[in-house]
Amino acid sequence: MPEVRQEPTVAIEPGLLHRIKLLALQERKQLGEVVAEALEEYLAARGKSGGGRVSAVRETRGKIPAGAEQVRRVLEEEGFLEI
Repeated sequence: MPEVRQEPTVAIEPGLLHRIKLLALQERKQLGEVVAEALEEYLAARGKSGGGRVSAVRETRGKIPAGAEQVRRVLEEEGFLEI
């Protein structure tokens, strides 16, 4: 069963939040992706892994290569949201 993403509420200094948003725009990523990547890197630098699992975000750098045709086929596949 896939993990359910949590939505924590955190207070972030406005200037830092602005920089994070700019980075997300530049990299064409969701704000949450940028924050998750930063936290993964922070924890990895301190030797605190995710329980021995390899982070998909870190491993793929938030991108999984797929052409337009592959994406279309996945979206049309019956039950793909149930995975």
